[in-house]
Amino acid sequence: MVALFTTHEGALHCYHRFMVLIDDTCLCPKFLTRILTPYNSIILPPQDPRTEFLRELCNRHSHTCELLKMADSKPKRLALWSTTRCLSTAMVMSFGNYGNVEVFNELYAGAATFGPESTIHLPVPFPVDDEMTYDDVKTLLEADYPTTDLVFVKDHAAAVTGRYDKLPTGYTHAFIIRNPEKTVSSNMRLSERTGITTDQFVQISTTGVQGSGFGDLVKLAEHLESWLGKPPVILDADDLQRDPEKMLRAFCKALDLPFRESLLKWEPITEIPWNNSKAMLTLHRANGAYDNALNSSGWIVTDPKPVDLSGLPQVLRELINEARPFYEILHGKRLKPEN
Repeated sequence: MVALFTTHEGALHCYHRFMVLIDDTCLCPKFLTRILTPYNSIILPPQDPRTEFLRELCNRHSHTCELLKMADSKPKRLALWSTTRCLSTAMVMSFGNYGNVEVFNELYAGAATFGPESTIHLPVPFPVDDEMTYDDVKTLLEADYPTTDLVFVKDHAAAVTGRYDKLPTGYTHAFIIRNPEKTVSSNMRLSERTGITTDQFVQISTTGVQGSGFGDLVKLAEHLESWLGKPPVILDADDLQRDPEKMLRAFCKALDLPFRESLLKWEPITEIPWNNSKAMLTLHRANGAYDNALNSSGWIVTDPKPVDLSGLPQVLRELINEARPFYEILHGKRLKPEN
């Protein structure tokens, strides 16, 4: 009489037949409990007075109904925070392949860097602007997306420092981090592609940004724990590369998100289907920041090697040293491979 369905239509059909049976036979709660016992989930629609009866029944018998979902339940909302060059765009490719996903990519970064309320000023040799305000971004992220499996946001923590009142509600939060020796050196190479000098890069990395973005991640982690009562789930890029499936399974479990094999493999794309900051998209098309991720087809098991810093200018080494204590704070709280 009761079965699990992957679609709302199936769930509704099952529900209505079930309710007719209840009405016709006057089933008592004790018998109804026996009906539900073999199942660990039942999906019920709202707006029906009998729904509360079943909800109360399941609440009283949590061992028979561990998971109760409304048929109109809203999709999971996940915000992934990072700083530059942490494999965050590869995570967008991965989670963008989760199913029917609404992806928002670097909208806060666009507002902070090129929007009317910009706080981070990036010198680039071509005109770039972004019309979105922080309120625009928050409104967009909080809008209803009833047909999706997942709403996935990827953005930079530095873009919301001092603007935590503009963070969207209803989200689970996670971080992806990476050794600053890798992020700083990689980001410098990208900046050179748009004509940014080493001195300009250092100025950008120290103006409105703390510890090359890692300090901003620490601040955001502290705020999220205070605000939501639990810390964000932190994933380290090196751990992810060493064992993608193991770490993504653990990551999903920590987020209470069912793992899907589609997170491991995907198709390369040439046209980005995500909701993007047009300014950040223009910038990253120029410096190639997204290229590796867009051309990829899945996670590859690798053994990340240390970066050779022997040829790195002293000013960049100082940036790394400034970022390292913040990175180590986050690294100590990360989702560990052995767990």
